[in-house]
Amino acid sequence: MRLPSGEASRTARPRKRGRRLLWLLVAAALAAVVIGVPYVAHALLNPWAISLTGRPTLTGYWQGQVAFAPGDQRSVVLHIRSEPRTGRCPNCSPIDGAVRVCAGARPMTYELTGRVHDRHARGFRLSVSPGETGGRYLRWFDGTWPGGDQISVSATILVIDADGVSRSDHQPAQPVRFAMRRAAKADFTAAC
Repeated sequence: MRLPSGEASRTARPRKRGRRLLWLLVAAALAAVVIGVPYVAHALLNPWAISLTGRPTLTGYWQGQVAFAPGDQRSVVLHIRSEPRTGRCPNCSPIDGAVRVCAGARPMTYELTGRVHDRHARGFRLSVSPGETGGRYLRWFDGTWPGGDQISVSATILVIDADGVSRSDHQPAQPVRFAMRRAAKADFTAAC
């Protein structure tokens, strides 16, 4: 028995829509896997960067007070990031971010890069891009992080003379030691 032409076309449309919906769902699931795999792999290989269990991470914002010289105490806020690395840059630094230093009326923000010493980032080293004019700048952060909301830092201060040259006999003899506590994004922008 033949169906009238109108009925046959009505039964074919729902099948086509169902197939399109099925292919759309399959494509969305594949996209989620492709996008999610680097994220999950990064979290498994670097538990200090992304937590799958809700534990604290080294990434985020940190705030502390640093003595750049006797009587020269400055607020410093770090923003530490770590993104999954793709084929574009597999050897890039696993840490990047910014450091904001409150220096009188003119706060300074610098880029930072770094590496962790082990899979859990119990130790790490950050390199700060110093300024080019005369002054005192943060150059290196050597930190220890036991996994909570505080890090211990030993920072190297770089002294650049007024002529733009860094002379070895003008550098501080010892690194500066201080602690930083977990902060928020608002602390980074409102630090100074």
